[in-house]
Amino acid sequence: MADPLSIIGTAGAIANIIDVLTKTITTVCDMRQAWKIADLAVFAFENQLNLLKFALFEIQKWTESRSDAQSHQLVMQVDSCVTCCRLLIGKIDGEVSQFQKTVAGGLELGSKLSFLFKTKDMEQIQRMVDQQTHTLTLLLSACNSNALEEQTRILQQPKIIQALEVMDRDTASLIVHRDSDSIVTATSVSSSRWSVQFAFDRELFISKVYDKWIRRLATTRRSSSHRSEDTTQQDHQQISNNDTTFLSISTEEQKTTLVHAEAATSEEPIRSPASIGEQLNSLTRTAMGIEMQPLRRSRTTSSLELQTKESQRIDQNLKDDLKSAKREIKVVMLGSKSRKRVFEEMRLSDGQPQCYTTEQLRPFRPIILGTVLESVQFLAKKLLVSEATREDAIRTFLADVLICGKEDLDLDNGFEPWVVQLFRTIMEHAATKALMMDETLVLPEDVAYFLNHIERVMQDEYVPTDSDAINCPTPLPGCVEAAFNMGQLTMRLTDLGNAMKPKVVPQLETAAAVIFVFDLSSSSGEALLQYESTVNFHWLRNSFIVVVFNNSKGFAKRLAEKPLSDEFPDYTGGDDERNASTYILSKIKVLNRSDRRSYVHFSNAAFDDGDLYRIWRLIQDGIIHRSLRRLVPK
Repeated sequence: MADPLSIIGTAGAIANIIDVLTKTITTVCDMRQAWKIADLAVFAFENQLNLLKFALFEIQKWTESRSDAQSHQLVMQVDSCVTCCRLLIGKIDGEVSQFQKTVAGGLELGSKLSFLFKTKDMEQIQRMVDQQTHTLTLLLSACNSNALEEQTRILQQPKIIQALEVMDRDTASLIVHRDSDSIVTATSVSSSRWSVQFAFDRELFISKVYDKWIRRLATTRRSSSHRSEDTTQQDHQQISNNDTTFLSISTEEQKTTLVHAEAATSEEPIRSPASIGEQLNSLTRTAMGIEMQPLRRSRTTSSLELQTKESQRIDQNLKDDLKSAKREIKVVMLGSKSRKRVFEEMRLSDGQPQCYTTEQLRPFRPIILGTVLESVQFLAKKLLVSEATREDAIRTFLADVLICGKEDLDLDNGFEPWVVQLFRTIMEHAATKALMMDETLVLPEDVAYFLNHIERVMQDEYVPTDSDAINCPTPLPGCVEAAFNMGQLTMRLTDLGNAMKPKVVPQLETAAAVIFVFDLSSSSGEALLQYESTVNFHWLRNSFIVVVFNNSKGFAKRLAEKPLSDEFPDYTGGDDERNASTYILSKIKVLNRSDRRSYVHFSNAAFDDGDLYRIWRLIQDGIIHRSLRRLVPK
């Protein structure tokens, strides 16, 4: 049982932290108002601080409401977390308090530069704030439990242990040790841990150990390095002199000179092993110069011939690449999440044996494991509201699955044994089997697929198949390309996936066309916002757009369940699919403020048979129209 004084002390510390944090949030808010151009970045940081403040409020409520019957381990962990928060908020307050305003109310130039050039420090601060909020949230689950055994069980969960270990490392990195006598260690900052400074002083560098070993080693290396450089220079100079001499005399004279040199060497007295070694090296280089000099001349002609052939081959490859580039049409795919399925169906309809190569399938493994976790969580939510699991022990396992997040698991190395056992316990339960056989249960396609293949996916040696990658709703983090042979031309299609902006911009600049996938079965308002930002994007100024409206059947079903007027109050067409499609088309035209040429194509499903060639005809028409416009004088 915890000491009541410890809990009271923790409550007082939290109150002080909240006061400082409130002042810091106010300062950050003022900074956001003073510097509008950095509004988004500062606003995100302000939200992080507010979330941390809310978590501290909840911990404060717990400390004030409970003073006994608490696990000693829980109180100690909360106290450690509060200590880390105190150090972190102190650091943030020190950084934020340096920002100064001008007389006009804006942010001073020095403060702006300080904010810009401390990007790495700000990233570390934001990471620590998120980590502290996450740790406090996990501890609250134990605080809200009344039984000591339950608190102990929660604290022993792997994700809480991992979060506490990260918190301990953050606390250690926030405790700064400075050495006023040392110039280096008083200002150094570790690249891996922000503000880690060690208390090394000058006594270390004047100790006998340093003078005997480290300093001597450094001195020896430096002197040997200089000797090797001098020797190398002398060797080069001597070889050059020998080459000049041997070019001016005949072969017979060279041999005679060599004999005289050997005789003279044998008559000289023995001075030292070093001088003998130098003489032998000199004689060896002389002999090599005599024998190899004629070969150098003979090799010059063959070397030039090889270089000429290599140059001709490179020129021919460049010409071939230029010809193929002229016959290649680059197309970029953007839009809703269903564009991944459109991309895959286009590859399959082109006669490809599979969508992804072996190299592309490997990165799918952690993504698929995360999808399996989401599928089991979807099933757990259904089971928790089922009458079959009421007062059943399986509810504990279902709750454990729901609080498990992707960030708590090392998905790159597969599922841990306790996760595999947890999934098997749920899947083998009688209530789960009965629910899976229920015909009224409607599961998403990806959930149903991975629940049926969960045992195979959980294996340690699991390697994703092409079918697994196709049924995975999440695309790869990078760009995926595919080439389609369309007669005399080749369409190179690139799905940008979740690629970052530095990789996206070069793709958009060189694209001739953009295929924008508009999923009618999902939210139309969100898709229209995405389309507006795409069609007016500056980097697409040389492209035209083909809008593919897919899942028309799902659109009709969605209109019956949820009227379009809920998203767009000005819509008066009812649940008629044609009226709704016409309304969305009118929105599409209005949002195209750049007057970019656009085409429209409808598909009943995610992708229909023959859509590849229909879309290609639209792309051909756009290319012809663009070529004709270039011919017309401005």
